[in-house]
Amino acid sequence: MFKIRLTAFAAACALSTSAFALEGGFGYATTADTLPEGKNDYSTLLTHRWDKTVGSYKANDLALRWEHGITDRLTGELALEAFDLKAKNAFPLDSAGDEVYPLDIDVRKISAYKAALKYNFLSVYKDGIGLAIGVETLYRTWYPRVDGARTKQFSLEPKLIVQKNFLDDQLITVFNLAVESERRKFPDDDAAENEFAIKMNAAFNYRFAPNFYAGLETLRTSDVLNGIYNHYAFFVGPTATYGSENFYVTATYLRQLQGSPSYSEAAYPIGVDPVTSAGFDNDLHLEEDTKHEFRVKVGFNF
Repeated sequence: MFKIRLTAFAAACALSTSAFALEGGFGYATTADTLPEGKNDYSTLLTHRWDKTVGSYKANDLALRWEHGITDRLTGELALEAFDLKAKNAFPLDSAGDEVYPLDIDVRKISAYKAALKYNFLSVYKDGIGLAIGVETLYRTWYPRVDGARTKQFSLEPKLIVQKNFLDDQLITVFNLAVESERRKFPDDDAAENEFAIKMNAAFNYRFAPNFYAGLETLRTSDVLNGIYNHYAFFVGPTATYGSENFYVTATYLRQLQGSPSYSEAAYPIGVDPVTSAGFDNDLHLEEDTKHEFRVKVGFNF
């Protein structure tokens, strides 16, 4: 009887440790786990984005995040974001041969402040399936997705998070569905936008050795801008994680496989390469997104 109780206690501790460490187990997707009450998680995310087919476009996004277990089911988060962007001849000209975005960009700024909450309704370890709801609010002062323009953006994003583990928690699968409402204004030209975006993540991680995981992540984004359908993009790529009780590091590469339109038809009736005057393909969305993204996330639990 004593051995049975000891085995059960050890298993419970292992599950608790795994849940705590793998809070950061994916580069883009989110697990349904929340931090234990009173525990903290600090993480740094660096994302490198590059390649719009023509010219040169390189951007680095930095996020500093602090999470705190308010209760065993409720986690709060505060984050600070910054970016660095360099681009040259990466955007097409309009039909009159004029610039829509600057053709020579070199900017780096602190860009956004974020607060978020996540509440866990079902534990994947106790209930067989993990279910959580998240909500985040963000204030953005510079817009790094395209040209780094000055902006004033307020957004609210609720998120549904589902997690299911298999093979005695050796295989971890998650699905995220987020709906983001944005109000954005560009002070330099007094333009304003209302955007409604949908983001879907599906991912899995497989533990192939103690503390080591490898898997696949997918990301699909789409949005409606000022009441008109704007674009969609679909990314997929490998992810790998090392996670101990108090430390984890994750690396994820995403490649855009499909997207449309390549550039906004309203802004670019013709859309030609500013250097060669060649046309742009329409297989990928390259106005807000790039062909490639690589993200490294390092976190500490304490």
